[in-house]
Amino acid sequence: MRKNKWKTEQGYFTTTDGMTFKEISKVLSEEEGSNVPQSTVNNIFRRGLIKIANHIANEFEKDIDVEMVCRDPGFRSSLMDVMKTVASKEKKDDSSITI
Repeated sequence: MRKNKWKTEQGYFTTTDGMTFKEISKVLSEEEGSNVPQSTVNNIFRRGLIKIANHIANEFEKDIDVEMVCRDPGFRSSLMDVMKTVASKEKKDDSSITI
């Protein structure tokens, strides 16, 4: 069995919200009509996290190993908190706005 290079000393990032890579793979396979492996979904997710971390590092002009940052469950948790905050702001009732 190969070693999971994404595991950190703090463990893995887990959440009760959202879907697993296996569930996402199943949905994509049904929509695309061809098999989308779970490993492909995982790789796409990791590449997306690396891009986000690169943009953050560039914004603050930091020279860091973004792959190591993306492995940290704290980074993933913080990113999820930001996304939840943005999503809750988008769901606010704007019926009082006059056009």
